[in-house]
This record gives sequence, C-alpha cells and structure tokens, in this order.
Amino acid sequence: MINSIYISKTIYKLLSENKELAKYIDGRIYPLVAENSTTFPFIIYYRDGLNCTRLTKDGYNSDNATFIISVVSNKYIESLEIANIVRGIFSKWVISGDDIKISNIELEVEEDWNNAYIQTLIFNCTIENK
Repeated sequence: MINSIYISKTIYKLLSENKELAKYIDGRIYPLVAENSTTFPFIIYYRDGLNCTRLTKDGYNSDNATFIISVVSNKYIESLEIANIVRGIFSKWVISGDDIKISNIELEVEEDWNNAYIQTLIFNCTIENK
C-alpha cells in the first residue's frame, strides 16, 4: 500500500521548515481552514484528490495526487511574493518526505479576491513509498 495519505504531513513539514517563508507567515500554516483569529498573511493547504494508478502483482506502487496551497494576504504584492516562495519549495523534480516520495510535480496557479488576495497553487504529482 502506498502511504499517499501522508502527503499533507509532508506538505506541512516543507512549508513550516522554510526560513524564507517563515519571515512572512510566522507559523500561520493551516490544514483545510484557518482559525478565525488568524492575522494576514497565512497559508491553507489540503489534499484535493488521490487516485491509485499503477497496479503490479504486489499491489499499487504509485498514486496520482492533487494538493492545493492557498496564500492569503491583505496585500497583493505580498501574496505574490509568498506564492513564489511556495512554488520554489515544490518545484524540485523529486521531494522525499518521511514516508513518501513525491515526483512529476505539475503546477497551475489561480488568483482571487474574497476580502483578501488569494493565490491558489494547485499541484498534481505522483506519489510512491520511499
């Protein structure tokens, strides 16, 4: 069995350990939804999809996954700067987490306004056990 469910754990670790990102975010990184008292800027992340893809005689050996990271700020340029840092974190060819290996990462970016500037980074990737 692939440990793809752990992708959220790996995402959090990569975001929270980045020193450049910490200058803006200061620990305000949340799964699914931010706390009501959260101040700007902050990040929300979540796994949006997970599909088992390659079946071998030993079972599935990889999954395709989609994960989303939203950067929320009350300053437009700041939202872009933070989103660019996040992009850099996940722009490697292969990322090894504690339990999984993430590869073949593709990115799509959207932006929106909902009482703040929102940069949404949508990552599609392949996940294998480490």
